[in-house]
Amino acid sequence: MKGSCFFDSQKGFEIKEIVIDAHTALIDQTSGGPIQSDPDIVVIGGGNAPLCSAITAAEVGAHVLILETAPKPYRGGNSRHTRNFRSMHTGSLGPLVDSYSEEEYFADLKKVPDGKTDEHLARLAIRTSEECLPWMQERGVRFQPSLSGTLSLARTNAFFLGGGKGLVNAYYRTAQALGVQVLYEAAVTHLEMDGDHMARVDFPHEGAAKSLTSKSVIVASDGFQAGTDWLARACVGTCGEERPDPWHALQSRRCLGGFSGSRRRTGR
Repeated sequence: MKGSCFFDSQKGFEIKEIVIDAHTALIDQTSGGPIQSDPDIVVIGGGNAPLCSAITAAEVGAHVLILETAPKPYRGGNSRHTRNFRSMHTGSLGPLVDSYSEEEYFADLKKVPDGKTDEHLARLAIRTSEECLPWMQERGVRFQPSLSGTLSLARTNAFFLGGGKGLVNAYYRTAQALGVQVLYEAAVTHLEMDGDHMARVDFPHEGAAKSLTSKSVIVASDGFQAGTDWLARACVGTCGEERPDPWHALQSRRCLGGFSGSRRRTGR
């Protein structure tokens, strides 16, 4: 891609370079909400990560368009099903009490994959997690104290008020206020590359085939864990059972411990 985005620890994300080879244009725009002008950045996906990317870019002046596969009531992918995130902190932070050190966080993380993790990347994510909560609060996300009980999560996990749907809705409100545009039911079907430049993005919208170009493209639309057909094949290897419908296979509590998530996430 010709557009680049770098992280500055003092200023946050800042677009340092945008180079375009030709005039950008929305091609075959025959229906749906009008795109006011050619986007600087197209963000593919409508969950937590793409929303954060869109907001960050819009805050430094970029014109951003989000292409979300789901219809508006189901926007957000699996982010709408989440309820909290884990954050390192050296003192009280938002709803979090006491402290939760990098070493304790890393020790807890290693227990999940039986120690098989990339320590450099893991520690990078842990160290920067402390910055996330105030960043989220500044962009409309509200938190609530953790539920009382035996899990003792008040130190480690910050719970979203309204769950994942509250998180996603807060980000969409902030994005809208920043002028970010969104097209729902716009599943990207093809990315055309021209060398290192993303020449074209193809997607259907309201019954019409559409294409557009932009200065930069951010792809944030899931992976292996989002593809129910991929997970079903992995499930067969784990459970030793063939299931005709991948979705119902994954919904079964006999398979992968009761996987749950959005039908709109396809892993594409």
